[in-house]
Amino acid sequence: MGQSRSQAVQSEYTRVKVFSDSTANATLDGYPYYFAYKWWGQYDPQKPIEITVQGLKYALPATQGSRYNVGGIEVVISEVHDDYVILLVKPL
Repeated sequence: MGQSRSQAVQSEYTRVKVFSDSTANATLDGYPYYFAYKWWGQYDPQKPIEITVQGLKYALPATQGSRYNVGGIEVVISEVHDDYVILLVKPL
């Protein structure tokens, strides 16, 4: 038996779990990316996910199932919870 289509698609991505008031990182195409979620009350409630790469910051809404192309990567909002999010990311 092979992988299901969703398993195969997810395997192309790096899974990043980001807790609120915390950061997570991943290196994609040789660049370190930093991810934050609800960062210490200094976030826009409409866009609580922050991604930083090479000094540039991007803020994204936490809408489960949404897909964004920012900072040279594709970001899929896989799961949204009050205290963490799970992002699937891959280089463009």
